[in-house]
Amino acid sequence: MKANLIILILAIALNSSSSYAQDTKVIEILDTNLFLTKDSVKIKMANLDVPSQNDPDSSRQILAQRIMKYNHINLLNESVRIEKTTLKQDEQSQVKSIHLFKKFPLEDLNINKEFIEKGYGVYIPGDTLFMEEYLRAAEYAVKNKEGIWKRPVPLREKDLFNRFRSTFWVNQIQFWDDRFIPLFGFNYRWSGLIKIWESNPSLISLSAEAGTAIYFFLPYATLGAEYRYKRIYVREHFDIFFHSVGDWSIERSSGFWGTDLGFILLTGNRTGLEVELNLKFVDKDILNLMSINFTFY
Repeated sequence: MKANLIILILAIALNSSSSYAQDTKVIEILDTNLFLTKDSVKIKMANLDVPSQNDPDSSRQILAQRIMKYNHINLLNESVRIEKTTLKQDEQSQVKSIHLFKKFPLEDLNINKEFIEKGYGVYIPGDTLFMEEYLRAAEYAVKNKEGIWKRPVPLREKDLFNRFRSTFWVNQIQFWDDRFIPLFGFNYRWSGLIKIWESNPSLISLSAEAGTAIYFFLPYATLGAEYRYKRIYVREHFDIFFHSVGDWSIERSSGFWGTDLGFILLTGNRTGLEVELNLKFVDKDILNLMSINFTFY
């Protein structure tokens, strides 16, 4: 009987020593899963793969920014409780793996669980502490596509309406010395400025555009109506070109009507290629242009 009691006491003692709790304060957020305590000890949450601020993947970097914001709001200069992992750790390591709790008057909040549930990190089972709780949180995050489990949102048709474009006009403009040069400029087009009529997948809307026609020179603006069917569109618009002199002061402007017929070809998640036939009605002449546009959404 005494032997069994001694074994039980030893087991409790060993378990306590392997997962003791300690109160401290987080005084600095070093990374998404790296903290400095008031005792000058660096800690990280155990069994979590969390995106870093320096992650090479841009989508993980965006998530890391959200995590850092969460850390600064909820953990910086806050009283916390830490419990060591039951797994053996390298005593020489400068970073201690722990289970992190934010202290509250009634019940402490398990931050490891919060990170798993919000999808801020992937749970990699290791020690047995809180394992069932973490597994349920991981299942919730995956099921609800939280955080890191959220799939990239594909570019929707309505996202194609407003875009930045770098435009190469395939045309021949004759200057005083009889040379022919291509034109290149930058512009931003608001295809869905004001919706006039919509019946999926067709749309009639007010369309506007502002940009430059010769590199960063010859600014212009257009306004008119646009009819779109899926990724094919026709624009009827009035153009105004501003002739600038000196320090960008406006000397005079000229305007004329134009018609665009084009289509959009997606080349990436946020990039596309547009080919347009541009007709410019200048006085009694019609200027035929073809433009290739590299678009960014």
